[in-house]
Amino acid sequence: MRLRLPVWTPLLLVALLVAAWPIAALASGGGPKPEWVHSDEGDPVPNGDPVNAAADDVAAELAQAGVTSVGLETAPWRGTERATDNPASTSSGSKIKLVYAYAADQPDRFAQYASIIQTDAKAIAETVAATSGGTKTLRFDTGTDGGAGYVDIASVRLPQVAAVYQGMTAASRSAAIKAAVGATVRVNGVAHYAVYADGLYGGDWVSGIAEMYVDERKNASNNNNRDGLWAMVWGDGSATFSSSHRTTLLHEITHTLGGVQRNAPHGTTNGHCSDRLDVMCYDDGGMKAGQTLTQSCGSVQYDCNSDDYFNAAPAAGSYLATNWNVYDSSFLCSPSFCVSGGPTNVAPEAPIDESGYTSTQPATTDTGTAATDSSVTGSGTAPKKLSRADRAVAAFIAAGRRALARGVPAKLSLPFSAPGTGRLRVTLAVGSRRAASANKRLRAGRSRIVLRVDRHARRSFAKGTNASFAVTFSPASGRGASARAAVSSRR
Repeated sequence: MRLRLPVWTPLLLVALLVAAWPIAALASGGGPKPEWVHSDEGDPVPNGDPVNAAADDVAAELAQAGVTSVGLETAPWRGTERATDNPASTSSGSKIKLVYAYAADQPDRFAQYASIIQTDAKAIAETVAATSGGTKTLRFDTGTDGGAGYVDIASVRLPQVAAVYQGMTAASRSAAIKAAVGATVRVNGVAHYAVYADGLYGGDWVSGIAEMYVDERKNASNNNNRDGLWAMVWGDGSATFSSSHRTTLLHEITHTLGGVQRNAPHGTTNGHCSDRLDVMCYDDGGMKAGQTLTQSCGSVQYDCNSDDYFNAAPAAGSYLATNWNVYDSSFLCSPSFCVSGGPTNVAPEAPIDESGYTSTQPATTDTGTAATDSSVTGSGTAPKKLSRADRAVAAFIAAGRRALARGVPAKLSLPFSAPGTGRLRVTLAVGSRRAASANKRLRAGRSRIVLRVDRHARRSFAKGTNASFAVTFSPASGRGASARAAVSSRR
C-alpha cells in the first residue's frame, strides 16, 4: 500500500538504553515478558500523519480488492460512555481493546474524542486491509448499545493529576496508566489494549509507546499472540487529540503484534526498520553496523517492499516466509467476518483536516528555561512547527541519553550541530542535584560540548538515582528551542 506524504521524519532519535530492550527479560515466574519499545522514551511524532494522508489511495485499493467494509461504522461514534468493558461484544477471537483515559484533574472529553477514536480504528483497519489485498484486517473489540459496528471504548479516570504523569518518563507513565486502566478494564478473552491518554503528552516529541516481545517464531504460540500487550497514544489536548494520532495508533498497535523483529532484512535492534518511507521505520538509534536509512520506496508504506513485518504472501524462503509475520497474527481476521452484525457496505474513511502543525513541543521562554506549551493542557494557541533549532536540541538530548545508557562518566563529551550562531545552555541533573552545566556561544556547525560531572552525581546515578537533561539553544535570530528529558539509571 502506498502512503502519500512527506518523508516520515523522526523528531527525536530515541535510542535510549539500546542494550536493555532487545532481550526479552524473564519474569519472576520464569516466562518471557514484553518490554516497552525504547524503554524510557517511545516513538517520535511523525512529520504529518501518513495513514490519514493516504486515505484516498486506501479507498482505491479497497475497491480494487473488492472490500466494501471492514465491519466498522463511520463516525459519529454511538453508544453509552462506560468505565468497564461491554461484555456483549460483536467480535470474537483475539482483539484490540480501545481505551480513553484522562488525568484526575482534567475534564472528561470522551464525547469530543470518541468519534475520532472510531474513525482512527476504521481508518487503520482499512489500511491493513488494503495492504493485505483485502484478505485480512485488524480485529477490534466492538459492540455498543449504539450498534455492532462501533468500537467498544472504555473511559477511565486516572488516579493521579496530569502533572504527576507528565513528570514521569514515558515507560513509567505507561506502566502507571496500564496499572490504573487494567484495574477496571478487562476483556473476556485474549486482548491487547490501546490507550488514548488525553493531555498526557510529555512535551518531548514522543507520540506513543508500546510493548512487544522479541520473538521471531513463525507459529501460533508466538508470544506476540499472547494476552495483554499495551500501546499508548499521547494526547496534547488539541481538538484533534494530537497531530498524528492515526499513524501513531497503527504504529504502536503493530508493535504489540510483533513488528518489527531485529533480524528482519531492514530491522533495527530497537524494534523498527531502516526503510526511510515506512510507517514503522526511522533511525531509532538501534542501527546495526553498516546499516543506514535507505529510500527504497517512492512513498511511505505499511511495510515498504513487504519484507520486514507484513506480507500476505511472502516468497518461499524469504524472511517473512520463515519468521514471524504480523499478517499471521491472531489479532487479524477476514474483513467480512471481523464484526458480527457490522455494516457490509460503508464508504472508506476520507482524509481529515489536521493541518496547522506537526507536533507539540516545549516552548522557549525569555529566560531560556523550558516551559511546556500551553496546548498540552488544551488551552492556548496551536503548537509550532519544528525548526532546525528544535531538531538540533532533540539530537543533542538523544546523544546524551545514549551516552548515559553506559553510565555517567567524569567527562561527558557530546556533539551539537548549531543551525546558526547562538548560545547553548545545558544542565545535567542527577536527582535534584545539578551535576554539570555548560553555557557556550557557538557558531554554525558541529561542536563538542563537554560536561564535567561531579563524583557525587556519578555515584548517585550508579546507585539508581535518575538523571535529567535541560537544553536550550537561543539563536542570534529566529525562534529558539528548549527541551527536557529524563533518563532512568537502570541500576
